[in-house]
Amino acid sequence: SIVTKGLRQPKRMARVENKALNMLADLKDNEPEAAESLMKRLTPDVRQKIITHASEHLYNEELNRVAWDQVCDGLTFSEKEICKLILQGHTLKEICAKLNKSESNITSQRCHIRKKLNMDRRDDLRRTLEVRFYDAQKQVKKSEAE
Repeated sequence: SIVTKGLRQPKRMARVENKALNMLADLKDNEPEAAESLMKRLTPDVRQKIITHASEHLYNEELNRVAWDQVCDGLTFSEKEICKLILQGHTLKEICAKLNKSESNITSQRCHIRKKLNMDRRDDLRRTLEVRFYDAQKQVKKSEAE
């Protein structure tokens, strides 16, 4: 759907940006001279864009973490892991393989998640999580602005 596509697109871009920022951070940690040399070769404008982008990225990650905590309030660590994998579009079999758990275990935990989130068993868990996460993001950003 349009809402789902809109929710996923920024995540893909964020992964690429996150990877680039992590590579730069790793370079700074492992080869500080090389990182410094690279930064010196950049124009002041480009350096400032990198710093601004990194700051925005960290800020957005923190907002997303707060929103995610609101959505998953009351869930166990394992249930939160399952929710993340569901949001990423993984199938039941893929979730089982990633977490090394049986289908019955994951199915049972999905039922617990639905109960804790006051959902009907017929509700689409992925769609509900997407909508709640999106709403929580808006709420967190709104409260940040106030």
